Amino acid sequence: MTKFTKDSKLALIQGYDSDLLSQTEYGNQMGVTKSQFQYWLKLYKMHGETAFTNGYTKLSGKL
Repeated sequence: MTKFTKDSKLALIQGYDSDLLSQTEYGNQMGVTKSQFQYWLKLYKMHGETAFTNGYTKLSGKL
């Protein structure tokens, strides 16, 4: 399974045109499943470009 970066997810979402291809066809061309593409699309519609920014940090647990 390919890992997609924040930039590649944004490019994939912003490059989608529902008038040209279905979500299934576009996902297949881009190498993602329809459900994964729909999930990313929904996140983008709800949160914009910040949807793919990691919202966590790595803490060592030591004080």
